[in-house]
Amino acid sequence: MESKKLIDASLLLQAFRKIFRDCSSAKSIINNMLCALATAPAVDAVEVVRCKDCKYKRYNKYHDVILCDHLNGRRHLLTPMSFCSDGERSEDLDTTTRQGS
Repeated sequence: MESKKLIDASLLLQAFRKIFRDCSSAKSIINNMLCALATAPAVDAVEVVRCKDCKYKRYNKYHDVILCDHLNGRRHLLTPMSFCSDGERSEDLDTTTRQGS
């Protein structure tokens, strides 16, 4: 399995437009598009773990909020789509999510 690569879609679209302009046959267009896709430069990005999927989240059912229970002592109120650099994906969301306050 190949590793993931995030690419800049706008740069790829520019390359595709040039291919359509410069190539005459369908086979040539497809081959050039595949080449452009394979060689598209990666953007500088990292995969994140959202708080809703993190093993450090703690759900407080009485106040309907999520708290961070990371070892560094943070106690931030979170939204499910929040994230941080310390997040780690929970292996089993049902067993690692602690209910209560």
